[in-house]
Amino acid sequence: MRWIILHKAFLSLLLSFTAVVSSVAQMITVSGAVRFEGDGSAVSFANVVLENREDKKVLGFAVTSDDGRFSITLETEKQALELVVTGFNLERKIIPVSAKSQELLIEVKYQEMSLTEARIKTTPIKSQGDTTSYYVSMFADSLDRSIADVLKKMPGLAVDKSGAIRYQGVLIDNFYIEGVDMMGARYGVATNNIRAKDISTVEVYENHQPIKILQSARGDLEGSGKVAVNLRLKQKSKGAFIGSVHAGAGYGPLMWEGEFVGMLFTEKYQTLTTLKTNNDGRDIVSELKEQYDGLKWMSPVFGVYSPQTPDLDIERFMDNTTHAASLNTLFKIGEDRLLSLNGAYVHDAQSFADASILKYYLPASDPLDIKERTRKNQKTDNAEVRLKYTGNTDKYYCTEVLSAGIAWDRSDGAVETPDALIQQDFSKLASKSISNHFDFHAITDGKMQFGIGADVSFNDLPATLTVTPAIFPELFGYEQLTGASAVQSFAAQAFNAGLRPSLMWSISPRWILSIHTDAVFHSQRMSSALGRADVQIPDNDFRNDNDYLRWDLKPGFFLMYRRNSLQLQFSLDVDHANLAMKDNVRNQKCTESDWFFHPTFILVCSLTPKLKMDLLSSYDEDFAAFDNHYSGYIMNDYRRLGSRGGTLAKNKSHTHNLSLKYSNPLSGVYASGLVQYWGKRSNIMYGTEFIGNLSEVRSYPIDNYAHGFSAEGKVSKYFDTIESTFNLNAGYSHYWMSIMRQGVLVEIETQSPSVGFSCISNIGRRVKTRYELTYSHFKTRYDGAQGAAPINALHHRLSADYQVLPALVLSLSGEHFYNSAVSSSIRHIPFLDGSIMFRAKGCDIILEARNLLNTKDYTYSYNSEGTEFESAYHLRPRALILKVRFNIN
Repeated sequence: MRWIILHKAFLSLLLSFTAVVSSVAQMITVSGAVRFEGDGSAVSFANVVLENREDKKVLGFAVTSDDGRFSITLETEKQALELVVTGFNLERKIIPVSAKSQELLIEVKYQEMSLTEARIKTTPIKSQGDTTSYYVSMFADSLDRSIADVLKKMPGLAVDKSGAIRYQGVLIDNFYIEGVDMMGARYGVATNNIRAKDISTVEVYENHQPIKILQSARGDLEGSGKVAVNLRLKQKSKGAFIGSVHAGAGYGPLMWEGEFVGMLFTEKYQTLTTLKTNNDGRDIVSELKEQYDGLKWMSPVFGVYSPQTPDLDIERFMDNTTHAASLNTLFKIGEDRLLSLNGAYVHDAQSFADASILKYYLPASDPLDIKERTRKNQKTDNAEVRLKYTGNTDKYYCTEVLSAGIAWDRSDGAVETPDALIQQDFSKLASKSISNHFDFHAITDGKMQFGIGADVSFNDLPATLTVTPAIFPELFGYEQLTGASAVQSFAAQAFNAGLRPSLMWSISPRWILSIHTDAVFHSQRMSSALGRADVQIPDNDFRNDNDYLRWDLKPGFFLMYRRNSLQLQFSLDVDHANLAMKDNVRNQKCTESDWFFHPTFILVCSLTPKLKMDLLSSYDEDFAAFDNHYSGYIMNDYRRLGSRGGTLAKNKSHTHNLSLKYSNPLSGVYASGLVQYWGKRSNIMYGTEFIGNLSEVRSYPIDNYAHGFSAEGKVSKYFDTIESTFNLNAGYSHYWMSIMRQGVLVEIETQSPSVGFSCISNIGRRVKTRYELTYSHFKTRYDGAQGAAPINALHHRLSADYQVLPALVLSLSGEHFYNSAVSSSIRHIPFLDGSIMFRAKGCDIILEARNLLNTKDYTYSYNSEGTEFESAYHLRPRALILKVRFNIN
């Protein structure tokens, strides 16, 4: 009996143990990636929930990373599970899974979310480390077209008409779309043409280092001081062809404009194409400007005498016929390699006209007044292309950039003086520029990094200027022939090559040392001749034929130290320069060699997490550019003749900057201040001798020194509650310099304070206003010459957009200019513009009225280096133009 009882007990225990074992929880890991259907792009910040399929009880939870990955690890005895993926603007997806470790690829669909009569408020700016994120939806409104319109509202950021971006007053160094650089230096095409509604976030990277190998080599010591901007697209705009088509026509006189903008952004491919044309004065060329690096074009030292360009919106005064196109394409070759192609073409015909008074201040004499009526017609054709390959990994960096361009420039004009009518014709035929840049860096071990760079370029510039009648030969004793033309020819070719090997060591966790040696070769030839169209002047004073060779060997080093919030940088380049110059006309040879030193010291300190201080001090010395080394006379324009005397000039300069930058993204406050002292010295001074209205530039072997200081500050604040951005800036400059007039040295002292204010504000949901105010005061004092009157200049601009109905918007804009130094009674100049816009689905119809007051001339005055300019610039008349704009997708 006892045995039976024991047996039953054992059997019961065994059954209980079996039941427990069968219900023991098992450890599983469910991981994988979430991607969008179609383009396969990663879905970040999606919610991934692991549930019990029967009672929907949550067993595990994760949020996807930037690359869309997630991982959930848990213990569970449940066998029937399901994975639920949700997120903002995502279609909810449920996936049954078994209770085992597994790797999943989950594809989800994008779902547009609309909230009726609801506004979701969140922080408009977020900061994490050196990255500041601006949420576009918090700054944009329905009237903003391009992302540039929204960037102007973001505190700390500023955008000019070319699309160039400044962060706390400093131009950015890199521009990205979805983390890659398709646009290169011509990124204004993107800021002016990518629609605001396609961008979710604008990211600003401070202390940005685009080369991964330098990031890993410097580690915590990284503090490049560079700033980059990155645009993050909305999910619905990825993988879709988007853009706009724009057409318009009007009268005042007959005008047209047309645009096509198309773009496509996917994970592996990006492209942005623009085609634009107009004759209504609107600037469509400046956005093609390269904001950094780019081709180095040569410029002639002469040209058609032109009206002075006023500080006024160019569409108010420029008569033009312009066609412009750009093509920008990028391919991702794997994870770390990029291939991009950029091309641009511009055909631009412009006309300008003004009536001016030039006042030259002379020692011990009354000022020389020159009255002129000037017009200029200019036609330019320019084509450029750039092909760039980049490999950027944690082990090496390699970039190869091939750029080429060709340009034509044909200009003509006339200058009417009280005594004569002078015709001018200029041609620059097929000027060419080509360059190749190569850069490679690699890690040799954990503490050393090797790099080598190579650059090669070639430039060719032919140009001719014809002036009728010829006036200069009589200055030198040659007979003047009535109606004869003076012809100035010019040709220059330049070849450059450079090699730059470098080594960088991480000496310790806080010290970095880099050494390099630059070997540079430069060869250039310049020839010029001035004569009459019918008679060749035999005198060699009017000819140049010069050869120029230069070799440079530049060893140098860079040392950086950083501890906590303090960073010190010191660099020194030592340049051993060798020159060989030959004047083939005068059969003269000159060789010279010298040592030049280029030290730079930088201190960067974070006084608080939000307040940073930068101190920079640098010194530079070198030979003057080759363009300053010719002996024969060259006709610079119809009344200026110049010679550099063939003397070799040496220049020295120093700069010292102290800047403070404050940023508080949470409160939307950005402030910056800069104080600068500078000085420049040369062993040659160039002076002007006036003979009536004609002038001759000569060189004098005397020291020439200029120095000055300046201070500027800016405060930018965004008020979320009233949806307004306020900007306040002020500046002051004070400098001293010397000029040579009539063989006499004249000392000049100039002071110029300025102040500016702007506000972009939304009044309710229907009215958007913009106000700008700038004021400047300019005062110059001359030793030994009659002084100029101070100049006070004031500019107001006020505009308002009123959304009368959801589909109807009225806009009105007014401007007022004042200049105290204008000699005429027209010192106050007003402008008024307006427009009516009707919005249909995917289409805007706009009737625009320009210069409603029909202001005919813009009169202004300014002073520069001993010369006062006053101009009455001829403006475009009152005009009406009807535009139609279609959105693509």
